[in-house]
Formats: sequence, structure tokens, C-alpha cells
Amino acid sequence: MLVAALLALAPCSAQDPLAEVPVVETKHYELHLSMDAARRADWAVLVETAWKLYAQELGGKPKSRPGEKLVVRFYETRDDWLRGMEREEEFPLPGVNFVHHAPARDTVFLHGEPDLYHARKMLLYGLFLQFHHGLKAKNQYLGGEWFLTGMADALSTHTWDGEHLVLGARRLLTTENRASLALYRNVLQRISDRVLSIEDMSDWDVRWALTAYLLWGDDGRYRDVFQRLALGKKGSMLLGTDFLAGIGDVAEITAGMEAWVVRNAAAFEPQYGLWAQHGSDLDARRVDGETLAIALGSASWTHVAADAPFLEDVEPGLVLDWTSPRDCTLALHAQGSLRVLHLERGKAETLGSFWLGEGPHRLAATLRDGRAVLAADGDEIGGYDCPSSRVGLVVRNGDARFGQVVGE
Repeated sequence: MLVAALLALAPCSAQDPLAEVPVVETKHYELHLSMDAARRADWAVLVETAWKLYAQELGGKPKSRPGEKLVVRFYETRDDWLRGMEREEEFPLPGVNFVHHAPARDTVFLHGEPDLYHARKMLLYGLFLQFHHGLKAKNQYLGGEWFLTGMADALSTHTWDGEHLVLGARRLLTTENRASLALYRNVLQRISDRVLSIEDMSDWDVRWALTAYLLWGDDGRYRDVFQRLALGKKGSMLLGTDFLAGIGDVAEITAGMEAWVVRNAAAFEPQYGLWAQHGSDLDARRVDGETLAIALGSASWTHVAADAPFLEDVEPGLVLDWTSPRDCTLALHAQGSLRVLHLERGKAETLGSFWLGEGPHRLAATLRDGRAVLAADGDEIGGYDCPSSRVGLVVRNGDARFGQVVGE
């Protein structure tokens, strides 16, 4: 047993999983990324864009020697990630997955699917901890405190279109909307007593909700004092629940946080197909064997709008009522024409057809007096019964990107 334990602690001599991966160097970073060339180029732009935004958020830049750069190592699989860290004698805490910041090496280790939102989120999370460590050297002992890991978590919720990065952005899909996910995991039940314990603050969801609220909730009411305490030159002299009490009344903060999370949880709920957000756009991809890709707006929304593209054989549009694929009302844009199709028990009936012309068109559905009022390019063109009180986005017979998507 002792031999086995010593072997487990010994440096690994296996080949580096990233040994054959091209190294990409940017102004501030050295990137070892196990992904295709196009994605490597995208991440090279992303890290430098994040650098600028973190410098604004934290009020400074890390100091470094000439030629010295921060390192990011991205692995294709979790096994490779673990092997890569073992080679560097880095051992993350139990329960840590996807991303590990190694302060002594100025390195972020992470793994995942590089084309998915979650991988970029983990990258931005690690970059924040790395940036903060380099900038606030006297604050190193705060690295595991809830307000710093919470800031990393809150800011890494983002939108990115390959050029423009927004940190702390609201996500349009429930599968990526942090408030929605936090509610799904019953975050409010853990804070409903209006008292936040150390155990609560170590919880991933509570920590995110509390930090995001202190940064952006109630029109930034707590933002200045929170950042002054969390990011001061000498670091906070208050830790844990004492830190929160230094900001304001804990019961009042907790109540405000609960309300803020509920308000920000509204998002599109994918029902069929694969959906992904790119900036303010939503991509819909039909799954093999299915005709439709459907994303319903939040049950609290009364208005959905988006730019529907002009496509040859694919029909993007709006959901005007939804129970099932056999019982629904859809407004479908096909080759310049907008057709309203009603299905009842699978039997289809065309309720209206409108010529819009070529090019993308701005479509909107607004719930009003039990009906979904349909508009195209700002003009109302009809109202249709909507007993479900649910509207949303639809694509039939293919894939499409909706532009400038709005739900409210």
C-alpha cells in the first residue's frame, strides 16, 4: 500500500498529451490547445479580448517580465487533463472538474468540447483567477474565497460571436442560463432562511447567485462596496459571512438576491433539436429523424421576436401556440412567404399566407387577450388562438440561425 501511494505521488513519465499540439502565442498568452486550427484561432482572439475586459473590471494589469506569458493548456478528454496535470505535479482539489488554475505555474488546465459554450465559460473562469493572481499578488490567500471564485463564475457567463465578448451576459437558453440552472437545483431553498452560512457560500450555485446579484442586482446598488472590499490592494480583511455583513444587512441582501435570480431565470426552453447561442443570435439544428427544432419562450414571457433568414428549402419561423408536434400553430417563413399552419391531432390547416419578399424578415409574436398577435417587419398581420400561452421559435426541415433574438 505504501509503495502504491508513493508511486501515485511520483511525477508521471508518460508522454505529454499535448506534445504534438501546435503552440499558439498571443500578446499575453501561450496556448496549448487540443482542437482544430479554426477553433485555436478563435480562442486566441477570445483570450486577448478577455484580457482587456478583465483589466477594466479589476482596474489594472498583471506585471510580467519581458517575454513571460500566461499559459493555457486545453485537453480533449478528462483523462488527458488529469495526466497532463500529473506530469506537472498539479493535483486539483477533490470534486474539481473541467478547469484548474495553478498559481505557481501561471497556468490554467482545462478540458471539454471546444465548440461548446461550457468550454469557453470554463476558460474565462480560469483566466479570471489567473489574471487576478498576477494583478493582486498580496491577495493570493483569498484565492479560494467565495467572492473571488464567485466573480470568476459570474463574469464567465458570457456571449461571444468571434469578435465581441460580453462578460456576465444573460444567456438566452435555459441550458446555459445560470439563474435558470440555479433555480432548477433549488438554490432558493438553501437560502430561504435569510441567513447565509459558510456552507451556503461554498455551494457553487449560491456563490454564483450572491456574487452576480452584488455585481449587477438592483441597478448596481452593492457593486462599488463589493468590489472595494473584494479587490482592494491589500485584499479584504473580512472573510466568509463577515465579508457579506460588511456590505450590508444580510437578510436584505438575501431577499434581494432571491428576487433577482427569479427575474433573470427566464429563457428559451429547447424542446426539439439542438440550440446554441452566438452573441444575440440563436442557432437551431434539427436532429436526424425529426422534422422540427423547437425552443419555447419562458412561461412568463408575452413577447418573442427574431430575424428569420431567407432559405431555399428550410422554414424558420415562430411558434404561435404549442402543445405537441401534432397540436400547435406555427408561422413558417419559406422563400419569401409567411404561412400560418395549425395542426390539431396531426391534421394540418393553413390559417393564412402572407407575401413578404426575399431577404430576412423581423418576425414577432405577442400574447394579447388569449391570442398570439403575429407581426412581420413591424406590421401586425393577424391574431391566432393561443390556449397554451406559449410562443417561441421553430425551424422545419433543416437548420437556421435567428438574428437579434428577444424574449420578454
